[in-house]
Amino acid sequence: MLQANPELGEFRIHAALLQLGIRLSPRTCGRILALNRSLYKLPGPAAEPLLTLLAMCHWRPISRIYLFSLASMSLLLRRLALNTI
Repeated sequence: MLQANPELGEFRIHAALLQLGIRLSPRTCGRILALNRSLYKLPGPAAEPLLTLLAMCHWRPISRIYLFSLASMSLLLRRLALNTI
């Protein structure tokens, strides 16, 4: 199954084995996949583009929070600097 389609990941292999009645954890399937890929020099799954990962991580709200906290910290540091002089 893996050699026919080396792009499959551990979750899909795990689900296919479950349908056949073979119970393995997804982590064990991942280990077997990694060992098989290294032994037979098969390519691994393609990495996702960075923009796709950022879209999945909801980067806009996180960046807003980061910028807000950065602005708050700079104001706090200015106030502390003015009070200590």
